[in-house]
Amino acid sequence: MRDGRCPRCQSKTVYQMRNGVTTASGKNVFVRGTALIGSAATDRMTLVCTTCGHYEHYLTDAAILKRVAQKWDKVG
Repeated sequence: MRDGRCPRCQSKTVYQMRNGVTTASGKNVFVRGTALIGSAATDRMTLVCTTCGHYEHYLTDAAILKRVAQKWDKVG
């Protein structure tokens, strides 16, 4: 999706906004095995396909990504 093409419908109608969709709790994101992180420390990129409605979030905080790599099971 980050290449501008939707993985679901293959359209090129993908748009992005930093923290574009919030969770029910509003400003907090809990990444298991890392800690509770407030909105100031959590930087999320949201991408949305305006053709089919598919959306994805990406964490961009390098410290959080490093902790995930240390504590989560790798796929594959």
